[in-house]
Amino acid sequence: MDQLKCRGTLSGKLSFLVVDDEPSVALVCKRLLERAGHQVFSLHDSSEALDFFKENHAEIDILLCDMVMPKISGDIFITHVLKINPDLPTILMSGNTFKLPESLQAFSSVSLLDKPIEKEMLFNAIQHALHNTR
Repeated sequence: MDQLKCRGTLSGKLSFLVVDDEPSVALVCKRLLERAGHQVFSLHDSSEALDFFKENHAEIDILLCDMVMPKISGDIFITHVLKINPDLPTILMSGNTFKLPESLQAFSSVSLLDKPIEKEMLFNAIQHALHNTR
């Protein structure tokens, strides 16, 4: 379960962007992914994260993004990201039960993950996201 297969160029190592305004949630994701041998960029401010993505989008293999954040909400953030890379595997995370926002339903690369985050759930969501974009 610790080994996530890469989509291509990283020889079995994926590069993640984790965007969550709750530092504890971002830290859990970061630790789990780094322990599995992956690179993780973690940001808590959605507008800073969008700037980071614009500058570094070629280095990001998968996005994990919270739904409810100040400044830019997760669905709006993901919409901006997918304009740059429409095939980016993306996981929208939320502590509230919800379904995929209508604005994201056309993108097969977007999936959902309920909080609290647990290792098996996280890795299953990542495998699902990667599978849906191949």
